Amino acid sequence: MVKAWKIAPGEGASHLEMCREKKCILIGWRQLKDYRKYKDEKQIRRALGGGPGNGTGAARSIWRFVRKIQPSDVVIANRGRSSIVGIGVVKSQYLPPKSPKNPSESKGLPHARLVDWVVHQPIDFDKYLFSPPTVHSLTAEKLSQIKQAYLKKYPKLKKTLDYLFDRISATDDADDSATNVSQAQTVAEAEQIALEILEKEQAKGQGFRLNKTLRLRLEQYAMDAAKAYFKSSRFVVEDHSKNHPYDLYCRRGKQVLYVEVKGTQTHAQQVILTNGEVEFARRHKGQMALFIFHSINVFEVRGDFQLKGGGRRLIHPWDVDQGRLSPLSFMYQMQGR
Repeated sequence: MVKAWKIAPGEGASHLEMCREKKCILIGWRQLKDYRKYKDEKQIRRALGGGPGNGTGAARSIWRFVRKIQPSDVVIANRGRSSIVGIGVVKSQYLPPKSPKNPSESKGLPHARLVDWVVHQPIDFDKYLFSPPTVHSLTAEKLSQIKQAYLKKYPKLKKTLDYLFDRISATDDADDSATNVSQAQTVAEAEQIALEILEKEQAKGQGFRLNKTLRLRLEQYAMDAAKAYFKSSRFVVEDHSKNHPYDLYCRRGKQVLYVEVKGTQTHAQQVILTNGEVEFARRHKGQMALFIFHSINVFEVRGDFQLKGGGRRLIHPWDVDQGRLSPLSFMYQMQGR
């Protein structure tokens, strides 16, 4: 029975080129030397020790990578939660770091499976397609969406796509992933609602009341200011705000900086962060910067918003735990059906 697995080739698909060149897919958690020694997810979780990025989701991804995935299964390599950067067929069992057949050249991602990459073309989706875990199986519905999107954009790939997708059987395992995606979307929606409510309260007396149009204008205004600032500091700047839990990826020589950008009409005594942004910032202490463009003046001209002025506040390095975090919202899930 052939299954399809979403596997991220490093954060932001950072190891994609190596995976293609070496014909493999890789995952990390290098503190574990050989996944095969663990009998179940509980043992893996205990070995990881807990903490951000080392909890239940990590243990489940590792278990799937070493025990669930089989040769002939399909790998869908993702970048973020709404982009695909390649599709391949698994050609080996799990290869630990010390295996002579392991082609990994990455200290951060030393665990491997050999893969025959047959689709190299990328594709982006407007909405979240994947849940956050590094490795998870895919439902029949998601597979159909992926195939149809590829057929529409790359019709010449029809024979290849038929070969890949017509062999796949989605099983109950994939239902977990569908639930995860659904819950993740619900959480994201709840966070966004809470964010808008809180910003409306903050904006009272500071200018125009916040609505969706104005919020997007403020965000873009701040993003433009941040890009200009970091480019003037000789960074190569990439906008990752669409598919990542941060906004800008900045590179200057060997220095890499992840930037969270916020725009507000207020005086920037506090800003709103989602759970995903906080978790990412905690995992990348020392590489994070917080760029706030505050006190933005908003004018309405012929039914449209015009933004002017504002001041820059930059916190770098930014340790998210040095400030005070307050919860925006909670999602309560009922027992049973």
